[in-house]
Amino acid sequence: MDMTTFVIKPETEIIIPSAAAKVSIIKLLVGNLWANVKRMFKDGALEVEMGQAVCGIKGTTFVVEGGKGVSRLKVIEGQVEFRSKVTGEKKIVKTGETIYADKKGLGKVTKFDVEREKKYWESLQDSTLKASAKNNRFSYTLTKTLIIVLSIFALLLIAFVLLRKNYQRRKQSV
Repeated sequence: MDMTTFVIKPETEIIIPSAAAKVSIIKLLVGNLWANVKRMFKDGALEVEMGQAVCGIKGTTFVVEGGKGVSRLKVIEGQVEFRSKVTGEKKIVKTGETIYADKKGLGKVTKFDVEREKKYWESLQDSTLKASAKNNRFSYTLTKTLIIVLSIFALLLIAFVLLRKNYQRRKQSV
């Protein structure tokens, strides 16, 4: 409803706990997540909690990666508040910037190639859609085959019942 989109890389584990009134929370246990938060309802917010950091988001596109004691943020568009869970230190990370947090706290904000990151996630999204379409075609074919088999079975059953009635009628006539 709020036009937010998530793309989750394979072998990613997230937890979506019961949402509070105005703050949605996603816990990234391990893996990579792309989020495009188009808009939030008035006074709404989204937080992504990772092992070493928490991201506070409002109307932006970003990638978070977590695992092996490191939490990383890449901001594709907009800005995100990134807070170390160890030290409590916060930094505002803007478009084209990346930062990480580990058990020592926050690392330095550095630049990354936004277009390359977008292309990577678009290809992942495309391959997911293709796999989904392939599964849908398989499911459709399987369903169609099942319907045909059941229809043939039903016709054979009806033919058997009619032939049996006809046989019993002839037997009673003789």
